[in-house]
Amino acid sequence: MLREQGYPCVFYTDLYGAQYKDHGNDGVEYEITLKRLDNMEVLLHARKYLSYGLQTDYFDHPNCIGWTRQGLDEFEGSGLAVVISNGEEGGKQMEMGVRHAGKVFVDLLNQFEEEITIDENGWATFKVKARSVSVWAEIKNLIPSE
Repeated sequence: MLREQGYPCVFYTDLYGAQYKDHGNDGVEYEITLKRLDNMEVLLHARKYLSYGLQTDYFDHPNCIGWTRQGLDEFEGSGLAVVISNGEEGGKQMEMGVRHAGKVFVDLLNQFEEEITIDENGWATFKVKARSVSVWAEIKNLIPSE
């Protein structure tokens, strides 16, 4: 959803969930519950307002990957860093670009409370919890909780 390539496909149930009854192949009626996906609104916001500019991939580890979108001048505050782990907690040293030097980033998915400041060369280490995803963006893009 936050990558340069492709188009996100979001279903009604992703945002709102669903509950219904249906018959299985065995003829028995089952109660089906599809839960809404946590943080979908945050990811949609990040896609619409922040996922712009040059994308740089960091696929240098078998269990922890990341990428940055450096943003565009015409989209104030755009740019983000994404880190995904299917293993242990970790982090990635990634470049946001010098246009973000000195800016403070937060994890929009609230996996981490701490803030990260982009260094003078446009780099920072972005963290991720074990078997999780973190989306880091400039603090002014923090989405108020419901």
